[in-house]
Amino acid sequence: MRDSFVFYRSFYEAMEGLSDAEKGKCFDALANYAINGVYPEGMEPVVRLFFTLAKPQIDKNNQRFENGKNGGRKTNQTETETKPNKNQTETKPEANVNVNVNVEKEKDTLKCVQKEKVKNFVKPTHDEISQYCLESGNNIDVGRFYDFYECKGWKVGKNPMKDWRAAVRNWYRSEATAPVSRKMAECNDNHNWWEQ
Repeated sequence: MRDSFVFYRSFYEAMEGLSDAEKGKCFDALANYAINGVYPEGMEPVVRLFFTLAKPQIDKNNQRFENGKNGGRKTNQTETETKPNKNQTETKPEANVNVNVNVEKEKDTLKCVQKEKVKNFVKPTHDEISQYCLESGNNIDVGRFYDFYECKGWKVGKNPMKDWRAAVRNWYRSEATAPVSRKMAECNDNHNWWEQ
């Protein structure tokens, strides 16, 4: 026995266009079945049609209600313990524990390797940056690049730099797309062309 049930919009829309008497009979049949579990007898054709459409949803909701009372377990299924046959071997829970331990060890090893890569960063010299720029065709102000990262402790934001060559490429791209006003300001600072 239930204290309530859900009356869906689709139920309301299915009864739309029926007379008030027919709506009342449909609602009574639905409510009596949903709350008390009593299947209506001797329904008129219109009520039978409505009830036939609404019954599966009411049954599904009642099953959910019963499952909820049982902690979510489905009550209509038989719970049988399966035992391995002669050809099968029984799995032991310890095997899963070992797998989990190995996965955790691999994660720790990966973290150590990643930290070592960051720790193995070697600050480039001015000449190494110049040589790389010549080889790659990145025409940047090497001195400005070197001084910028030297004063920042060779960090990108708060994180230690991992690859100075990638930083050179990013520096080149950002200089190539710099706004004209910034380029003009740099030109003005470096050449003082207006005083000539």
